[in-house]
Amino acid sequence: MASIIKNTSTLFIAHFIGRVISFGLLIILPRYFNEQELGAYIWAAAFTNMMVIFAELGMQTPLVREISITPAKAQIYISNALAMRLILSVITMAMMVGTAHLFGSPQQTIQIVYILGLSEIVYSIAQIFRSTFRAFEEMKFEALVVLIERVLVILPFIIVKKIGDSFFYVGGGLTIWDFNLKTFCVTILAARVVHLLFSFGIMEGKSAKLSFKLHRLGKGRG
Repeated sequence: MASIIKNTSTLFIAHFIGRVISFGLLIILPRYFNEQELGAYIWAAAFTNMMVIFAELGMQTPLVREISITPAKAQIYISNALAMRLILSVITMAMMVGTAHLFGSPQQTIQIVYILGLSEIVYSIAQIFRSTFRAFEEMKFEALVVLIERVLVILPFIIVKKIGDSFFYVGGGLTIWDFNLKTFCVTILAARVVHLLFSFGIMEGKSAKLSFKLHRLGKGRG
């Protein structure tokens, strides 16, 4: 019982902080982007979040359940699930891009769909690795990667507030990186890549080793 309370409270606190940061982003975004840019971002975010369900296919909960029932087969389940998700992710990404073009979306919106679509795919792959955290009741690791990602997403706004609308300056007034909508979306993608790497690294070190080959599962669980 103590373990359940500890894991639940840890996960709740992390996700609560993450939601607060996300809510804060919704408040401050209009201060940095105009109505057209905000419209493009909100549409692309909603669209890619909806489309990624074709890559996930609801396998998260069954995967957690199967690993918790037979921990010895965690490597097999993770490897097979990852292979399936990679294949589905390629198909889903193609569907996202194709649909965005079919709708006749503006070029900026299509570019945002590319970036946010890829970030959703990266996040869905990270979910495979995070399944081991829940299966082995190590929610503190999920809490950690969630917080790291959220902090990285909001970090550019803190930097911009400190030094202006550009991140880095060099001699002669040359700007290396302007802060705009595309930069913000790239930041989301980068944060999720970090999320993925941390999830993979923790899984490898604490839960299960990834095998880069498919395994044939028998009917029994023993």
